[in-house]
Amino acid sequence: MSCSSIAERTWLRENCACGECFDAVRSQRRVSFYRLNDDSLTIKEVSETLDANSRKQINITWSDGHQSHFDADWMQLQRNQKSNFTTPKILWNAEKIQGYLAEEAVTYEQVHSDKNMSVIKKVCENLHKYGFVVIKNVPTTQKHMEETVEKISEIRPTIYGKSTLIGIDPDDELLSGYPLNGALKDTAYDDDDLQVHVDGTYFTETPAFVVLFCLKAAKVGGEAVLVDSFHVASQLKTSSPKLFHSLANDIVTFNYIDDQRTYIAKAPTIAVDPVSKEFQCVRYNHLDRGPQKIFITNSTEDPAVATNVINGKHVPGQDNFDDTEEARFYEALSEFSKLTEKEENELILKLKEGELIIVDNWRLLHGRKAYVPPRIQLTSKFAYQWSHDPREGPLKLWFFGTMNLRHLTEQRYLRKRYRIEQRKCQSFVKAMLLKTFSKSLIGSTTAYYTI
Repeated sequence: MSCSSIAERTWLRENCACGECFDAVRSQRRVSFYRLNDDSLTIKEVSETLDANSRKQINITWSDGHQSHFDADWMQLQRNQKSNFTTPKILWNAEKIQGYLAEEAVTYEQVHSDKNMSVIKKVCENLHKYGFVVIKNVPTTQKHMEETVEKISEIRPTIYGKSTLIGIDPDDELLSGYPLNGALKDTAYDDDDLQVHVDGTYFTETPAFVVLFCLKAAKVGGEAVLVDSFHVASQLKTSSPKLFHSLANDIVTFNYIDDQRTYIAKAPTIAVDPVSKEFQCVRYNHLDRGPQKIFITNSTEDPAVATNVINGKHVPGQDNFDDTEEARFYEALSEFSKLTEKEENELILKLKEGELIIVDNWRLLHGRKAYVPPRIQLTSKFAYQWSHDPREGPLKLWFFGTMNLRHLTEQRYLRKRYRIEQRKCQSFVKAMLLKTFSKSLIGSTTAYYTI
């Protein structure tokens, strides 16, 4: 083992997991970084041993007498680690996905009698590979749906509640009395075609997964539409690299506005992992996309000569930007939209009562065909992703087998600390908002603090 550079030696020392350097309970480092990045700190001796489980260990003795011990497999995992997942995603179109659909379906009974968690692992594996999974024979109640979903991960309430009924059926007492049905201004509550999209684009972090559960199927129409946006992004990247670059870099504003709240978030349409270069997230929802800024060049505040003037007033923040970039963005979005609506990319599913789909909301676009009422669907959202990979609940049973375990341990602690700090921040921000901020500012702030 050769460590010729200061950077290599610093990496080894800062990742030492001994009790002096690392707090295993809190998953935090103990030592200040400047003490680690020391030119005089050298490696005195390196040896290899086997631990009690016959796993190879790398032992390092430093020039200051400190000793570090590393699991050899863990060190190998860190080398050129482009992805936390060893199982690749399988991009698909309507034809390619038929083989997966032909596989044996997962049932409610299998999920709830899964003592060794093999079925849950299969569900998580398929979610990762294909972006969705279907569970059949679920009793058509909100309670049974939530119990089934929570076998896989924690449900995360949003402005729509923990679960939301969507549909039209004047004779259904549950639907007519449901407090949120139709109370929120969203096209999903209509019976028209619903364009394919991802949910929650106006949140800083879009929900990682969305649940679509059929309580009452429409006799005419109402089919679910799924599109693999990563496949569409790959098509665009191959055919038009410049247009793909525009969607991966141009910031888009998404918003949700009703009488009581405003949510605003800004992000590119396609997020690419900076290390692996894999598609990380697609944020596409034409219905919730806010107006693009009007980019104008030749900045000046003199209305007589300025080109960044609208109705005789200088427009701040719109200066020195070539409007050809805006035109390219619209061209890119148009081409992406065309690809999402190609028949070859659309998977059409007619859900039966008791069938439940879990959709990777960072990857798959979902929509709905127009229908003739009655039709009732129960939806829910869960397991927000944090950074590149961590997901909550039994999902870890799958991801633990394919990811850096120590990294996950660190991330679970960070999630816990985030929630604590978020609650503290919410109380403070609420007080400040009530005292001083306008309604519009409240809207943009809630996108960050999810108040």
